Amino acid sequence: MKSSLFLLLLICLSLILVAFSGNPIFIKGEIENDYIIQSASPQCISSANAYALIDLNGYPLVSQEPASIEFRNSTHILLKYVPISHKGGQQLQVSILFNRGLDNNFTLPVGTYDCNEPRFPPTVFIQKLVGYSYDPTVLFQPFLNSKSRVTGYTLQDVYGPFAMLGNENYDGYYSFFLSFDPTQPQNTTDQHFTIREPLGKTKSFVIPTILNEFRTSNPVVSMDIYPKDTTNIDSNLQLVSVIKSKGPVYPGFMYGLIELPSFLVTSTKDGVYTYMGTASVAGQVQSFNVSTGIFNIGDPIYTSTEWSPAIAGLPSADNKYSKISPLNSRSNLIHVWATNTKGIFPVEQLTYQVNNTFIIAPVGMGKGTEKQYDFTYSMMFSSFSPFEFAPMLFRSKISFPTIKSPIPSSSSSPPTDTQPPQLIDFKMEPLIDNYVLITAHIKDDLSGFAQMFLPYYDGVLSPSHLVSGNILDGVYQTRIEATVRISSFTATLSDKANNRLFFSSNYYQNSVYYSLEKKFPPVISFNVNPQEITEFYFEYNNINLTSYGVMNTVYLNFTNANVNMKPYFVYNLNQFSQLGEYLLMEWDYKKKLFKKEFFIPSRLAPRSIDYSLSIPPYSLSPSTLYQMFGERAILKVYSDVFDEMPPIVTSASFSPSSLTINSGESAKVTLRLSIEDPINGLDHGSLVIGSTFDSIVGISFTFTTSDALNKDPYYSTFEFTFTINGNCRSQDYTIVSLDLYDTLGHFSSIKNSSIALNPLYKLYTSPSLVLPVVCTITPDVDSPILTQLEISTLTFDPSTSQKTLTLTMVTQDANGISPRHIPLLYFSDSKMATFTNRPILQTITGTQATYQSVIGIPDNFGDQDGFIVSVYGIYDNFMNINGYSAQDLIDAGFNPFVSSELNILPVLESFSALYTTGGRLYIYGQRFLKSGSESLIKIDYLDGAGYNSASNPQISSSIAASLDIKPTNKSFFVQLFVGQYSSNPLLVTPSAVVDESKSYCKGEPQCGYPSKGYCMSASIGCVCYPPYSGEDCSNILGGGTGSEIDPNSPSAGANNNKFSYHVKVVELKELSLNGELLYNFKFNDWSFFNLSTTSSEKYLYRSRFVHKSMTTAVSVQVELFNQTSQVIFAGKEFFMSPNSIKYTIDISPYDFTNSINFLQLVMQADFSLESDNGTCSTIETGESSVNSEFIKLKVNDHYLYSRFVKLGLIDSKPQMVQNLILNSTASNTTSAQLITTVGIQIPYFSRSVSLDPDFSVLIDNRPNIDHLSQCAKGSSQSKSLSGAQIAGIVVGCTVFGIMVSLVVIYFVLKHLADGGNTKAIKFHRKIRVSRK
Repeated sequence: MKSSLFLLLLICLSLILVAFSGNPIFIKGEIENDYIIQSASPQCISSANAYALIDLNGYPLVSQEPASIEFRNSTHILLKYVPISHKGGQQLQVSILFNRGLDNNFTLPVGTYDCNEPRFPPTVFIQKLVGYSYDPTVLFQPFLNSKSRVTGYTLQDVYGPFAMLGNENYDGYYSFFLSFDPTQPQNTTDQHFTIREPLGKTKSFVIPTILNEFRTSNPVVSMDIYPKDTTNIDSNLQLVSVIKSKGPVYPGFMYGLIELPSFLVTSTKDGVYTYMGTASVAGQVQSFNVSTGIFNIGDPIYTSTEWSPAIAGLPSADNKYSKISPLNSRSNLIHVWATNTKGIFPVEQLTYQVNNTFIIAPVGMGKGTEKQYDFTYSMMFSSFSPFEFAPMLFRSKISFPTIKSPIPSSSSSPPTDTQPPQLIDFKMEPLIDNYVLITAHIKDDLSGFAQMFLPYYDGVLSPSHLVSGNILDGVYQTRIEATVRISSFTATLSDKANNRLFFSSNYYQNSVYYSLEKKFPPVISFNVNPQEITEFYFEYNNINLTSYGVMNTVYLNFTNANVNMKPYFVYNLNQFSQLGEYLLMEWDYKKKLFKKEFFIPSRLAPRSIDYSLSIPPYSLSPSTLYQMFGERAILKVYSDVFDEMPPIVTSASFSPSSLTINSGESAKVTLRLSIEDPINGLDHGSLVIGSTFDSIVGISFTFTTSDALNKDPYYSTFEFTFTINGNCRSQDYTIVSLDLYDTLGHFSSIKNSSIALNPLYKLYTSPSLVLPVVCTITPDVDSPILTQLEISTLTFDPSTSQKTLTLTMVTQDANGISPRHIPLLYFSDSKMATFTNRPILQTITGTQATYQSVIGIPDNFGDQDGFIVSVYGIYDNFMNINGYSAQDLIDAGFNPFVSSELNILPVLESFSALYTTGGRLYIYGQRFLKSGSESLIKIDYLDGAGYNSASNPQISSSIAASLDIKPTNKSFFVQLFVGQYSSNPLLVTPSAVVDESKSYCKGEPQCGYPSKGYCMSASIGCVCYPPYSGEDCSNILGGGTGSEIDPNSPSAGANNNKFSYHVKVVELKELSLNGELLYNFKFNDWSFFNLSTTSSEKYLYRSRFVHKSMTTAVSVQVELFNQTSQVIFAGKEFFMSPNSIKYTIDISPYDFTNSINFLQLVMQADFSLESDNGTCSTIETGESSVNSEFIKLKVNDHYLYSRFVKLGLIDSKPQMVQNLILNSTASNTTSAQLITTVGIQIPYFSRSVSLDPDFSVLIDNRPNIDHLSQCAKGSSQSKSLSGAQIAGIVVGCTVFGIMVSLVVIYFVLKHLADGGNTKAIKFHRKIRVSRK
């Protein structure tokens, strides 16, 4: 009775509340896209979301249809819905039905939307399908100047050489995706298709294609697919397609239903072309078809085969365990382990809850061997987090028991956190160079904010970006790139308990809500429609690459271009090359357009280069740009002889072919490799020989062509020898890694076969690749152990400027620790951020090994939770292994945990482009602002004045600031001061500015064309045909008797019956700003290595010295060239004359006494000149190109011509450089012997320095004149020199990556013989390039 009365009372109370509550009030609404008609029976629908903000007005809401609740508070609600379809009429009325129970409903109109028929017919603005490979997409706008969506348009009746797929893109654009199947019969070179709109109207199109050029196919010589064996294929092998034909063909390569690109890679003298394609089939478990062939009118020409992969045993484990234990007040330690695991993938993915982390061997490998071991892994997890999940090794399908939190037995566990963080405010503001400033105000109730992940920007906002407040209520800032290829916003917000809030919008939405009243701001992007591109072209677009590569420039402009939002130009050569770049274009203020210079290497196959122009959200292919700009958008190259084929192995064998070895014995084993690269030639490579129980580390070799037995770069034979002793384990040895590079950068690789050709593809089934070894001794089966682990610092102070720790450990095994296998230190924190480090082996005895490492901890790694360390990859001599997870280390009595706090110091990380003319500098980093503290920027120009306040500083945010910089040719330091704290000093290197308005092609006719040389370009100057040289090709190279190399020191030179000279490295000095000598280091003790091959002459010298406990190593490589060579330096090209000598000097890091000091590399040159009638000398100086200067010294009818590059690379940025004549002397009366020393000034640097001049001796080729009388007259353009001054012009240098190079040119060519001019003209034709 009482319960009935109570129920009646509740009903009455509800009726009273209903009576006094109002109906919901519509505040505002938004639909994200236009509507479309979807079927023959007109109905108006949208595939996008709409939103409605409602004032509940006290309405006791129970349900709402057809909407879902996005956000809600006590007074308002934000609803998301997809509008209901509406038949008939031209408008769509949208309403939401609200229900508060008791059959009391309310219908609220929330929008009226127009409903119009789709536009028709479309126009396909495609002139021609010009081919494809990397980007087989053609983009167009069916309705010009309309951003209306084209959803519902479909392709039908497609026939022609290509299969086609249609897809809607952004802002009213549509795209075709093309693929070519060589197994299908073809009867046309045109592409036919029909476009159907949603109501059923159609329009047909016929588009010509590039395949019209292949209507008549050239004869096919052969078609092969590797491996040849089609059964039980190792799924880790790479499939390789090879087509050889008598001339050009259009190839196709199909792996199942997937089409893969094929490339023209090489040609032979008899006109046979080779096309290649590759496919990775890793993880394939079912049989599949592979086909390769060519386009042909009529019956298809192809070969096809079915392969069945070998099915390996599935990964397994005997027993699986999991454990959770408290680590500290904020974190738990989760430990998973499994016994006797087999077949686990070397790259694994550990998944748990909604997280995953990648594990790469030897991480996770505990006791056992590589074939069978106990898996062990520990990870930190927030103690605030309530969870229940079963971790799993995803690829190996090994699941561990379920883990639960909170820990029942732990009385000190903090309260559980079940609520995700709240995003209070969010802003995006544009910065320069495509960067965007992100500012977010985030709150969390218990565990604290962990991260905001912005996947499309590849950006992360974390506690390290905290500007003010704390992780429970804080403001964060970071900088991300805005050059994304989408126009939507997606973000995931999570706290330390792993509660998540996910925001997402589809590709076509302009925004998405993050609170009741606020939306994410529009994505900052270019806001450029492809139709707004007004200019696009290449400086050269029909390029002959037979002899030399070409420095080219791409130009772009569009309506209302924003100079701070810069497009990217991306070009690819082929799958087998590292050449090709992702380049940020630069705004040319004089030409008022974007441009970017890029290098195209020599000997490329004839074709159109693949590239893409990235103007987010669009990525435009050559096919797309061709429709707009025609041939100007096609980058064509050709070569008389071409080679893009990387080096490959033609034979491999072990000697002996098998081995049985007893205890106490040892045996030498040799692997013999034959490597072929018949045109470009092998440059260098690396090899790892592994075995059944040693496949991760193995036995490593690095080599160059000079290490080959025959020293032949084109057909090289190598032998790699290693020793196996009797204390071993029976196993098979084989090649586990091999990387080969040719002289132009084309490379082949075993481990990187997804992006490169496998160099062993011809030998897949060869038994000679395996060496079986039988060890008669009973192997040790006990794993090595860790007996000592000491971490110097277990707590980091938040104001520590450099977070470093020293870790020392000792390993032990009764049969000895393997010295080849250095253990791996594995660091991880609660966000599953990780990094690794390999310590240095300090000492090793019969049973013990001691290691030590000084480790720099990344900024805010571990933030407030700290981090843990694990140790993996400990091997003994019998290849038993061991690894210790953090939990294993605790169980062994060690402490693997390091506590930390959020860093409070400001940090400077990077800076914007700056030139020697000065201007506005932008600097970036963390923690530039602090509430209640003043922030100051100071600058040290390294002029002795120290740090002074910056000019016109502006600190616009906590991660970005700017200041004015005066003109300077030197590097300088910038430092930030926030209250009592100071940042790290940031070294800024300004880039040099050169005048590109002048022409440096001199002479009449220019460069002596056509017999003596030609003008490469106005900015580069003349390229002369041997034996001519000089700035206008009017001089002749002097004669000589050959090079002279000193094996005791890096000295090189040449002599002639009239003159001789030698150059050598003498010493390195550290000088103060005022030139005071602080330290000098003489080079007296050199190790000598002959690195010469059949096609090159190289010599290497090595020395070292100790300064302030730091050992600085110096290596000098002397290289002699026998033909005209192209050098790319500081992004610019230069041409070297034949028979040049190049000094390349490497200097390892040097500990400067003061940052305002500089190094001076001292080199000595002696110059001897025989003369019976006395000498006359004059000197001229000038500019030989936009990037170089010359000094021309005339002695009678001989010139000493020196070319000095104006630019040096200082920390990888172009900067002006200087060489100084220090002193000189003359001796005896019968000859003018001159000795001079030159100092090459090396400014303070943090990473690298590069400089690059050269010189030559020339014979005057003009009519005879009285040089002595000319000297007596003098002129404004010349002046007399003493004999001592002459030799000072001889020396130059080049430094590549903390590397100094001296180029000394000696000449042994005679005067041109009769007919020499004809040869020169022929050579000229080979290297000419066509201009736009």
